[in-house]
Amino acid sequence: MMLLAWMNRVVERLIDWEGDSFLRHMLISTLLWGSIAGALAGMELLIYMAIAWVMG
Repeated sequence: MMLLAWMNRVVERLIDWEGDSFLRHMLISTLLWGSIAGALAGMELLIYMAIAWVMG
């Protein structure tokens, strides 16, 4: 939960950042897709562990 709050603050700072809009867009999309990929990888690992546990 702390990580989610920290990421929310980082994204808010990036949105408020008055810099190159392309760079800001790339940073936000990298954070977003990285978090989605991390969540999918974690779910995949849990599925593999469950299959291994069921198979014995």
